[in-house]
Order: sequence, then structure tokens, then C-alpha cells
Amino acid sequence: MLVFPREFFLICICSVYALAFASIRTQVRGLYGENGIEPVDVYLRSVKLNYAPESHDASTFAWIPAWRTAGPLTLLWIFYLSIVKCGQTFMQFQWDSFLLEVGVLALLLAPWWHRSNTDEIFETPAAAVWTLRFLFFKFMLMSGAVKIQSRCPTWLELTALDFHFATQSLPLPLSWYALQAPPIINRLAVAVTLLIEGPWTLFLIAPHPTLRRIGAIQQIALQISILLTGNYNFFNLLTIILAAALLDSDSGATDCDIDPTSSQRVSWISRVESAWHTFQTHRLVMKASAASVWVFTSSVVTLSVLDQSFQQSLPSFVISTYYSTEKYRITSAYGLFRTMTGVGTVQLGNGQHVSVVARPEIILEGTKDGGLTWKAYHFKYKPDDRSVARTPRGQTPGSSHDVKRLLDTIRDPFPDSPPHAIRAQLYYYDFTRLNTSWNQALPTAKILDNSSDPQWWTRTFVRKYLPALERENPSLTAFVEHHWPSSVSKLSPETSEVSASELRQWINQVLEWLCSEPWSPVGLAELRESRKCHHCGQSGHLRRDCPDDSGPSEDKCYQCGETGHWARNCPGAKA
Repeated sequence: MLVFPREFFLICICSVYALAFASIRTQVRGLYGENGIEPVDVYLRSVKLNYAPESHDASTFAWIPAWRTAGPLTLLWIFYLSIVKCGQTFMQFQWDSFLLEVGVLALLLAPWWHRSNTDEIFETPAAAVWTLRFLFFKFMLMSGAVKIQSRCPTWLELTALDFHFATQSLPLPLSWYALQAPPIINRLAVAVTLLIEGPWTLFLIAPHPTLRRIGAIQQIALQISILLTGNYNFFNLLTIILAAALLDSDSGATDCDIDPTSSQRVSWISRVESAWHTFQTHRLVMKASAASVWVFTSSVVTLSVLDQSFQQSLPSFVISTYYSTEKYRITSAYGLFRTMTGVGTVQLGNGQHVSVVARPEIILEGTKDGGLTWKAYHFKYKPDDRSVARTPRGQTPGSSHDVKRLLDTIRDPFPDSPPHAIRAQLYYYDFTRLNTSWNQALPTAKILDNSSDPQWWTRTFVRKYLPALERENPSLTAFVEHHWPSSVSKLSPETSEVSASELRQWINQVLEWLCSEPWSPVGLAELRESRKCHHCGQSGHLRRDCPDDSGPSEDKCYQCGETGHWARNCPGAKA
């Protein structure tokens, strides 16, 4: 009998769902509201107007008090999938896909109904448990493999942590202190990380529970170290939960409650007992075989991205099965921190080039006096803001659409009237350094004086990122109206069965505990084939497959701000 901490696992998964929804709630208005960066009503309206027959709607559901059963977990998974699909750019983090994939496996582990008898024991399905273990193995193995396959010099030379602590999205106070450690310590930590995410991942699927416990302890230690030095929302907690679920035991066949020393034992009982053990052994073999088939078919396509030749050799039905379920995010490929972002180079006096921390940050500035005085806009979670409460989905607005909204908005640093013009400047940020011998050897480091006030960051101006745009500029207004139509218009009754007001009312009734303002990020997104190409506006293909698109030479990558490539191919983007 396989012993698995199912109740503990399901309670933790429900808690992670709660954290995920809470994180989205605090940012939903700024990202997806009527005046947000990517208004979800505009997105849903475009789907319903053009592809109403192919769009998906989530069914109305009522509150179910019995948690940790398949019903509520299914609803949680459907709703979070809806948010991820409608969230567009800001819901494409790997931990979102990871939670959805774990959520599917939680459905296989959860009971179908609430049992009032808590003493009743039910055996956990072996196939579901081993699939969960293999998911964890796949996630960690791919995270380690891509670091080597990317040929990133920082990983190959064990210098990744010389940049990671300052260039990650949301550093914590301990990140500053971790960067002050001697280089040998950080290099040793990188080597251990590559071992834990590489060959040591085999411990996670080892047949013996003791080996799995060793693997679990290693992964928990790694995740705690990441958790203390960086904010990655619920990612670390979810990974720790999967590792803790490995701390189980396989007791094998259940022994018969017969005292071997009893004088009442007779030969026919011994024969029955032997036959029963043989039957139990065959059952275990059958379970292991079924679990192996399930594990292989569920993750083989996503795992095969590590080897293109193996991926091309897969049977066509395996590939077609994967693509038929891709829109539901049942299984995904992963690759955390494929390369280090924010790595710059400086040339020394002897002509040698040295890598330095160069965290790119876009600073928006506004003026009301014709450009004589420029005041910076302050955004949460930027390097100058010490308070880091949760992972933001979006940071500084950087598109013409966002600038136009700021030009029409009264907010800090212009609380009385909107600015006359707004521009964007690109800076490279770095942590300040303590006065140590290894920090003094860094060519661009700002060494702190012991008597000075504490300072977290230092920055260097790079270039203008966006020229000054004036509020009365007719070209800017026309451009924004063309690409982002007004979100106040309602859905026409001819093209939609549900109006926008009814949709918002339904969301408020179902999720009153989650939101304080009306919002509507519901409904599954359209099929992959029904999406519009961002280049030509036609359906049936994505931009990367557009026959009329000459490539990304004219567009800027939203990850690094450079031209010549898209974000999915950005060499400096953290996965």
C-alpha cells in the first residue's frame, strides 16, 4: 500500500491558490481594469466580436464549503486558467503554468466527495502520486538543463550569483547582503545549485523512499535560500510543497494480521497467506506499469524540448494529443533562469572587457514647464522603493498607450493637473557595495562609506528610451485609438449573448470575497487558431508564422527594450 500525505498536499495546494488569487486581486485594476495596461474587457470584446463561436465560457458555480475535494479544486483550476488566458502578457510566468499543471494532478489525488468519517482510510492512486513525482523531477531537471544548454557564460563560469541578486525582478533586503559575500562563496553556491537541479534530481524519482527524502531535503534547502533572497510570489512555496510530499513511505504489501508464533496457524492458512502476498506483488507491478505509462504520456512532449532529435522522433499521435490539450495548460515546458539578465560589459584601460551588473530600468518623467524641469513618476516595486510586499505582474508602463493614459491622468508627481509632456529614460542600476577587497576590484562599484547613510542602489544614465510626447500631439491620440479602441463601448447584442454589464455582475456575485471593484477576467480564451495575428490582423496564425511579417527588426522586445528579436527569443530574459 502506497502511503502519501494527501490531506497535507491538498491543504497546501488550496493555500497556494488563495495566495495566487490574492496576489492578482491587488493588481487587477491597474493591469486589467478600464484604465489598465491591458484592459481585459477590450480583449474579451475582440474575442466575442470576431470569434464568438470558438470562445469558451466558464459555467456559473456556487460556493462549495467542502474543500479538498475534486469539485472545488476543479473550479479553482478553471478560474485560474481563465485568468491566465485573459491575463495576456502579465500572466505568462512559469509559476502560473506550474500551478495549473500541479492543479490538474491535485484533481487526480483528491477524493470526489466529502467524507464525514475521518477515520476511513483510502489508498492514494499510485499513478497520480508517481505522476506528481515525475512532474517535480521534470520541472527541476529542465531548470538545470537549460542553464547549461543556453551556454550562458555566467552559469558556465559559476558567476551567476554575482549578478542574480541585483538583477532579479524583486530583490529582498537579504539580496543586498548576499551580494556582499566573497566570490568563492557565491561560486560554490552556483555549483551546488547546478548539482541539485541536474544529476541530483534523480533522487526525486528514486524507488526507495530514503533516496526520495534526500532529494526532497536538497530541494527544500534550495527553495528556502531562494525565498529568503528574492520574491517570486507563490513559486517557492509551491515547490516546497511538492518536495515535502516526497517525505512519504511505500510500505509495499500490507501484512496479514496473523501471529507467526500462534499455535493455531495451520498449513492451509499459510498457503492462503502466501497466495495473498503473491497477488499483492502482482498488483504492485501492475500499478507501477500503469503509472509509468501515465507519466510518460503526460510529460514526454514538454520534456523532449531538451533534445530536438528526440522530439522529432516522437509518434505523431503523441504530438497531436499534446497540442489538443495545450490550451488547457495540462502540461508545460520549463526553464528557470536560462540566462542572467542585466549583465553589462565595460572596457578597462588595458582594453580588457569585464562583465558588470547593469540592471535596466525605464524611468518615466513628466514636465509642466516645457521641458525645463522633469519629475520622475514613482511606481511600486521599483528599485528605489524598499517596500516589497508581493510579486507585481507589471512594472513601469512603457508603451505609447500607457504614456497617453498618464498624460490624461492626475497623479504623483503631478497631483493638481496632468503634465504637458512625458519622456522615458533608460538607466542601469546596481547594488551599492561594502568596502571589501573584492568589491573594490569591481570597476563600476559604488563603495559605501561606513559613516554614510545606508543606500541600496546606484544608477547610471544610458540613453533616452522614449522621446518626449506631448498631450496635444494628434498623432499620439490617433495611434492609441487605432490600436487600443475605447473600452467604454458595450458589446453589441448581435454578436454576444452576454453583455459586459451582466458579465461584471456575475463576477461580483461569485467572487465578492476576492474583489472590491467590478472586473471581468473570466471565460477561457479562444483557441490558438482563433487568435489574431498582431502584424496583419488576420486569424488562423500567430505573428511568428505570419507570411507578411519580415521579422522583429522594427519592434522592441518588451523584456530588454532592444530591437532585432522578440521577447520569446530574448537572450537576456530570465525564463
